[in-house]
Amino acid sequence: MRTKAIKDLVQLDETNFFETIADGIKHILKNASAMLEDAEILYKQNHQRGNSVLQALANEEAAKVLILIDAVRCPKKLKENLSKQLSWFNHHLAKGIYSEACYWKMESYGELLEAVESEREKYYLDGPNDIDWIFFNRILGEREETIYVDYVEIEGNYFWQFPKDSQFLNKPVSCALDLCMSMKELGILTPIGLKEMSNYWEGIQITEDFHYMKLRELYLDMIYLFVEKGIIQNSEGRHVSCILESWQFPMYLLDFTLSKEDNTQKLREIQDNWYQE
Repeated sequence: MRTKAIKDLVQLDETNFFETIADGIKHILKNASAMLEDAEILYKQNHQRGNSVLQALANEEAAKVLILIDAVRCPKKLKENLSKQLSWFNHHLAKGIYSEACYWKMESYGELLEAVESEREKYYLDGPNDIDWIFFNRILGEREETIYVDYVEIEGNYFWQFPKDSQFLNKPVSCALDLCMSMKELGILTPIGLKEMSNYWEGIQITEDFHYMKLRELYLDMIYLFVEKGIIQNSEGRHVSCILESWQFPMYLLDFTLSKEDNTQKLREIQDNWYQE
């Protein structure tokens, strides 16, 4: 048995590719929905840690679906990009960025690129004044803090980092899962829906100045096309709205690895300038 064989999907013919991805999406959404439902139970019982962990895991599962959808949107001629895109399926930072990107309101594809680059930075500033201390990558750091206990060092100080109980319970929410479920309810995550999605995005070129309103127009045109083809049987308004508000630009060309650059010097300069003001 060989786990994490997701990149082998590139070896499938077109029919099996879409059928296999559609089948995987079905299982992922079932798993993510169950996690969020269990988180809701823990929320009502005032169990913070279990609630937080299940929310985090549900978000990661939903992000897997968005990663697969971008694999579908990746042009067929970009085989290396397709293989790389599939590799993000088991990558914590990639899943975290995909999940959070559902909340981002970017004016253009260029702004999205800048946001992703920012989330890839190895270190970031935070604290009471937002610049007090240098921490490890925000998305990976918050994931670790939610799930694990670790012994860490910050600015020469060592301490145990561990999941903390909070007096404020977070009601389980997942924008990524809501988006995926809206796609599912519209019927576009079936094998035929994924195939048509792939065909629709095949010739679309996304440049840095590609505006968000143009992206919305593309999504609306795709939905209308799917209605005409009988793929979408019921274009319920709330599901369409969720797609228009939460579905980001295609990200199959982006790098989601943690930046190798040590940006602590840049952050220290920001701190120095702030303290001098």
